[in-house]
Amino acid sequence: MGNQPSHSQVSRGTRKEKEWRHRASVRRFCRFVTLSTSDTGNSPLKRRRFIFIGRGRKRLGANRFRSALPSNDLEEIDRQSTQHFVLKLVMGGNHRAPVADILKNQHGSKIISIGCGPTWACEMAQEFPTSQVFGLDKSGTFPQSCKPNNCQFDLVDPLTGSLPYPDEYFDYACVRYMAHQSSELKWRALLMELMRVMKPHSFLEFQDVDLRVLARGPLLGELQEKAFKFMKSRGVDISIVKRLPATISRLGLKMIKHEEVMTPIGNWGGKVGSLFATEVLQHMLVTDPDAPQTSITCDKHMIYSSEVNMNKSYVTHLVIYGVKE
Repeated sequence: MGNQPSHSQVSRGTRKEKEWRHRASVRRFCRFVTLSTSDTGNSPLKRRRFIFIGRGRKRLGANRFRSALPSNDLEEIDRQSTQHFVLKLVMGGNHRAPVADILKNQHGSKIISIGCGPTWACEMAQEFPTSQVFGLDKSGTFPQSCKPNNCQFDLVDPLTGSLPYPDEYFDYACVRYMAHQSSELKWRALLMELMRVMKPHSFLEFQDVDLRVLARGPLLGELQEKAFKFMKSRGVDISIVKRLPATISRLGLKMIKHEEVMTPIGNWGGKVGSLFATEVLQHMLVTDPDAPQTSITCDKHMIYSSEVNMNKSYVTHLVIYGVKE
């Protein structure tokens, strides 16, 4: 029966079909487009220069707006969506700060998401329909067809040192996955700007992840080392996350709460671990300059899956929130 596919070919086809179905389901959730600067109300990104990284993928390449991640293609949107759903499952929702009653009962409250990606702002706008939600990001991976009327997206790099909003404007701010995308200087400038645009007695929340994989095997260790080296070459200080609790405590917030959650990588961690294993591998590959096609061989993928499950690899997600005086 020479024309029959081998067992390995069938398994490989099944994996590809599952991956495709997953990506298709994410895309059906919301049709994403890249907005030009004319589509957004506040945008200092007048000229956007790109560098290409294989298969037509690109990063913001101008010196001022260097990025270690692809800018806005479908694969990056898929990765960001998976990242969002993992964080939502880990945190038990889109926010940990006790803002639900305030935002529901206070008509016209203003919410800002720094580094919003394609999903969080829309979900918050649906959860709090009487609030106005602002999503701020430099990549432009904003939704079009499913955007609620009370949700606005601004194509702005939040790490430029200036937010395009007046003083004491917002009632709640959430900063997600931003601490490992900047230098220490830009990070401190962003924090000062956040304090400026937040109202007195408003909540400020940070949700992030320590990118260091713990209990990792040799392959994941190699991928992580290359990724970290490349991120450093792009001006990223990955140690900011480790210092985040101390940094936030110096902002003068009150009622500060700090939580850390162990997040599994691999099937050993159930639904969360399975989803997160895909996102971790995608992140490692797009930040590896030696993998320009952002792909991995079937053999290496099997080694990766075996390593994370055998070693029970994991990372730590953290959330910190407090109230501005």
